[in-house]
Amino acid sequence: MNKLLLSALAVTTLAACTPSRSGTPDAADAAEQIIQVPSPIADSAAIVADTKAPQALIAPGFTELDTSGILLFPLAFPSDGDKSYTGSLKSRNESPGYWNFIFSDSKAGTSRLLTRDKILFLDYNYNQPTASDVPLPPLPYLFFSGVATDYNKDKYLTSSDPVYLYVSDRAGNNFHRISPENCSLVRWNRINATDQLLLTVMRDTNRDRAFTEEDETAQIMVDLASGRPGTELFQQNFKNEIKVLYNQQWNQRTNKE
Repeated sequence: MNKLLLSALAVTTLAACTPSRSGTPDAADAAEQIIQVPSPIADSAAIVADTKAPQALIAPGFTELDTSGILLFPLAFPSDGDKSYTGSLKSRNESPGYWNFIFSDSKAGTSRLLTRDKILFLDYNYNQPTASDVPLPPLPYLFFSGVATDYNKDKYLTSSDPVYLYVSDRAGNNFHRISPENCSLVRWNRINATDQLLLTVMRDTNRDRAFTEEDETAQIMVDLASGRPGTELFQQNFKNEIKVLYNQQWNQRTNKE
């Protein structure tokens, strides 16, 4: 049932943030990552045969998910000291995130990648953060924050581009994005009473192709179990009411005018 609901959510279009350009909480505070967007190389055989091509690195350690026998292996980037990769990977810290994940079924002896899409993963999470100190049983999902859109057109994928929230089941199936396109994830939490997710995202409202304090934030409620698309918690007329009241009571410039 969870697979069917996740699939239904995957094909449902979330309301995209405007204008069109695009875990742990506080994804916006992640150290800035920079990954160049190179042209694809079609000849896979040539890559395999190229002894100078960098190897895909499996990060040290793995996570055993529940008692299912599924093992999660993050795929890391080569270090900056790997000169063969210079020009394709740059970072401003020593941990540029991950480029994919391996799900290995230790009982069946099979392995698969999470996705074939190009995504700079900043983090992954299987214990959903909540605003309460009360421990809760985990939801049957995995969550990933990552960057997939070169929004500012600098030919790099960075945390200055929109950070998205993705979800899959605990076997790595039905992977898809659940945060709105062209919006950048600020934080997310699980709501204890309903098992829904509350996403805070930022829109590029001033259209400067950057996400800053000058831009508007929105709160999105996502119910993974229902398969319905995310909806805004606060409607625009209510936000307008708050804006007017704040400016009338606290904005000295507006009051003097």
